[in-house]
This record gives sequence, structure tokens and C-alpha cells, in this order.
Amino acid sequence: MKAYDVELRKRAIAYYEQSGHKVETCRIFQLSRPTLDRWLAQQAEQGHLEPKTNYQTGYGHKVTDLDEFRQWAVNSPLSAWLT
Repeated sequence: MKAYDVELRKRAIAYYEQSGHKVETCRIFQLSRPTLDRWLAQQAEQGHLEPKTNYQTGYGHKVTDLDEFRQWAVNSPLSAWLT
């Protein structure tokens, strides 16, 4: 899922601060209530609304140590099924 634009986050927060109505803000900006709550908490705790970057999305399936993987495969309880 793509992160929301920082400008949209700022506009939504500014609208909420002006109106004081979370439900109305979420309806106008087409956001879920938990999303708005997370943005408000992030602004209060971190002082910015920048989305997280450089995080892994999904599981890394790449084997990085082939020898360790071979040893795991031989010692695995599933190895009996492979022979």
C-alpha cells in the first residue's frame, strides 16, 4: 500500500484542528478514523508527518547463506520426505 502524500496529511490535520470534528475530517478527506488518529499521534510524538521509509514490505525469500541452508535442509524433520 502506498503512503499518503505529506501535503494531504497536513491539510487533513489542519482541517481537523480548525473544525474539531474527526468524523467530518475523515469523510471529507476519505480517510479511516485510525489513520487520522495515527497521524495526530505521530505529529504529537515526532513533530512531523513524514511517512516511514526504507522498511521491508513482505518476507525476504532470498537465501543468503547457502551452506547454512544446506545444513538446515539435511537436519530438518522434512528431509525424510525428500529422500
